[in-house]
Amino acid sequence: MKEKIRKYSKVLRIELEDLQEDLLIMAEIYHHRELKREITDYVFLENLSLLQSEIAGIDNIIESLDDINPDDFASIEEFADFISGEFKKNTQDAGFPESVFALVNRKLHKVSQYILSAED
Repeated sequence: MKEKIRKYSKVLRIELEDLQEDLLIMAEIYHHRELKREITDYVFLENLSLLQSEIAGIDNIIESLDDINPDDFASIEEFADFISGEFKKNTQDAGFPESVFALVNRKLHKVSQYILSAED
């Protein structure tokens, strides 16, 4: 079980890094839309600001993974629940947008399903 929990942590890190890349791509899309005058400068800057906050929040969460020892948990569910609570707390304490936790929570569920289905 310990190996599966460590695998969960590694896959989660990869998924979160991928999420950051997706948000960077969204920033590029918004920039192109602004250049084409499909959106106003104001909308572009607001969207960019939100994306930058989300990326910073996800980066904070990725860094916090280093402080969590997967060997301290007896099951993937226990590990995932702990991580979810820690990520929610970190997001709120740091003042990041609620969307950060929503995006990360989807990744938590995705990784849980993947790891648990690999057990079958």
